Amino acid sequence: MTSPAVNRRTFAKQIAAGSLAAGPLAIAAPLAAEEPAKDASSSAAERPATPPELVLQLLAQTYPHPLDDGQRAEVLRQIEEDQARSKVLSSFPLTNADEPAPVFAAWRSEG
Repeated sequence: MTSPAVNRRTFAKQIAAGSLAAGPLAIAAPLAAEEPAKDASSSAAERPATPPELVLQLLAQTYPHPLDDGQRAEVLRQIEEDQARSKVLSSFPLTNADEPAPVFAAWRSEG
């Protein structure tokens, strides 16, 4: 019995569905596993990473391009702004019947 052929798109969809089903901790868990073991006194003093910092870590692993401190701060600021904007947009109650309100008017020349 042969297995069905899997193309890139199908594979990407399966990976995305699996990561959504696993939740945000599945993304953060590999990052935590790669950190070296620390003693208990230093781990108590550290604060946990914020969600924007975890996204920045994930981006750094996905796209290993060297960034200086200023660039990292700018990317982190943009991630924080995107998450704040997402919270505002998510706060509007919408139903399935709601549609976007595009502004479009067909222009016809006279004559």
